[in-house]
Amino acid sequence: MRVAVLALLGAVAVSVWATWPLAAHLSTHVYDPTRHGGFVAESIRADVRLVVWILAWTLHALTTPGVSLWDANVFHPARGTLALSEHLLGALPVYAPLALATGDPVLAHQATLLATFVLAVLAMLALARAWTASWPAAILAAALFAFSPFRGGHLGALQIEGCWMFPLVILAAWRSVTTPGLAWPIALAVSLAMVGLHSVYLAYGAFAGLATLLAVVIALDARARSGWRRLALPVLAAAAVVADASRPYLAMREAGSLALPRGEFVALTSATLGQTGTTFAVVLAILTVPWWRRGLARDMPVAWIAGTLAAGVVCHALALGPTIRAGTLEMPGPYALAAAVVPGFAALRIPSRLNAFATACAALLAGAGAAGLARSTSSPRNRARVATLSVALAFSAARVGLPSRVPLEPIETRATLPPVYEALASAPPGPVLEVPWHDFDRLPTERGVDATRTYRSVYHWHPLLNGYSGYAPRTYPLVSALVHALPDPPAPRLLARMTGLRYVLVHRSELDARGRAEWDPPPDAAFALLVRDDGDALYALRDPPAPDLLDAFVSDAPSPATLTGTSLASLPPESRRARLRVLSPAPATARRRLRFALPAEVRNDSAAGSAWPALAAQAPHLVAVGTRWERADGSIAEHDDVAGRLPYDLSPGADAPVLVGARTPDEPGSWQLRIGVVQDGEWLPGDSLSIPIEVR
Repeated sequence: MRVAVLALLGAVAVSVWATWPLAAHLSTHVYDPTRHGGFVAESIRADVRLVVWILAWTLHALTTPGVSLWDANVFHPARGTLALSEHLLGALPVYAPLALATGDPVLAHQATLLATFVLAVLAMLALARAWTASWPAAILAAALFAFSPFRGGHLGALQIEGCWMFPLVILAAWRSVTTPGLAWPIALAVSLAMVGLHSVYLAYGAFAGLATLLAVVIALDARARSGWRRLALPVLAAAAVVADASRPYLAMREAGSLALPRGEFVALTSATLGQTGTTFAVVLAILTVPWWRRGLARDMPVAWIAGTLAAGVVCHALALGPTIRAGTLEMPGPYALAAAVVPGFAALRIPSRLNAFATACAALLAGAGAAGLARSTSSPRNRARVATLSVALAFSAARVGLPSRVPLEPIETRATLPPVYEALASAPPGPVLEVPWHDFDRLPTERGVDATRTYRSVYHWHPLLNGYSGYAPRTYPLVSALVHALPDPPAPRLLARMTGLRYVLVHRSELDARGRAEWDPPPDAAFALLVRDDGDALYALRDPPAPDLLDAFVSDAPSPATLTGTSLASLPPESRRARLRVLSPAPATARRRLRFALPAEVRNDSAAGSAWPALAAQAPHLVAVGTRWERADGSIAEHDDVAGRLPYDLSPGADAPVLVGARTPDEPGSWQLRIGVVQDGEWLPGDSLSIPIEVR
């Protein structure tokens, strides 16, 4: 007991020191990613707020009767929206007691982050001490793992810091073979399931790494071979739990909401050969290879060291992404094979995160080497020197792996939120829209705004039409189109009928003069003012209609007509005349892969005939605004037939506002951006705009 208490106190002390000043600002600050620079920093900043919301939502849903876990309060009225990002259920054993005790989602998140370092130290300390019977070696391995650059590089991604459980998984697997009873097989199943429920990256990494380790051990060690059932059954049980929690993601994928990542993005976020995230541990492990075997405890089979090495190599190979590059040599990696045969693996967007298991393996091997080096000398003085050096290297690892001072920035709390959110929190339940609307699916650079709004919702829990995640649900484009048409009719009533919209929170300080004028309605307007301060105004919809279109809007069942009854069919010739104008100029020059949006107005210029079908989440025959990028010779490089959604069915003679999204080509040069009205890939006669843009 005394040793356990000392280990705990030491782990807490070194973790607070290594992550300082995190512990001093748990309830008011979060990780500041500015050092990552540019769009990466903004993405991490948004993701921090997303994770705070995810943890708060999962606890709220699990402790509130009648609330569905997967039907989160963002992207209303879409169903299953928690499955648009990680669920972090595996973090709840640490997070939930902190959140329930304090009622503070920021403090609970930050304290959980700090706890992952304490737990990583203790977990690797227990594993390395059990394998090497050496405290200095165990301290070295614990520091190399807990404070590795890999973990230091994910201070803004609490879901990845759940890798602290990897040493427990390995320890439980070893003990399952060497210790009778059910306690350790149960511990293996629980720890493996919890790490798999912490993050999809950790799930794939844990199962890939453990499967490799156990395959080698069973092949080389007779005792493990005879007890294979004590390993296989817990692993299968954990896999069943993780697979069951993955079903909502499969449903989202089938609905088309979880698109596969772009190949260039996967390549960009893949590790390079040797970039394991723990170079210090790898170097020490390689330097001490001759002493690995001697570093093991007397009854420890060498098969476990061989399995650890194999697991680390496999996980690092997966982290290299689809293609392994060594100088001028390129070859397909195991990532490409896994993407082809393992369900869901192709959806991983950041292969380098699969290095997590490799960091644990490298630290453990370095610890074994240090223990063996100490035992290789018969001189007590030399052994003491090696032990002292191991502890010194441990403290060096804690300082090298993390920034000397963890950068922090303030985050809004209940006490510092804009006052209008207090009024919203006390208002009767009802869906909320916050404007100005930022279509994060079209304009990724604006995602941070909706990440902040998503985070703020933990203080009111109203359903939110806005939202932030890595993906958007199938209902999002039409909601976005209708919001851009506000506040003019018929958009408010259609939104209310489709979503149950009750409140609109207008951030007037974020609007230009025209926008502020639009949201200053007269007494007979569709919205009634509830609260107004210097920067914000909260409105309620006057006499909101019943949400009679909501069920049909979120349904996956095919329909022959739009939500308001327009036939989903190819337009007859007399209904195919379009007029289009862009309301603001496009950039004359732009960098490659730049996303931008152009406000436009579309008119059904047909003299008579059918209305244009538009009011459906996803369906054939919808009329939309399309774009094409044409080279100087007239050839088409890229096209998007749904670059802008119409907000509602458009009768002959009627017009509607449309936000048209575009992404500049990868290839620099002189381009023409063509914009027109499209149905089923065919451009309607009438206006077709051609805008010259020089791509740099």
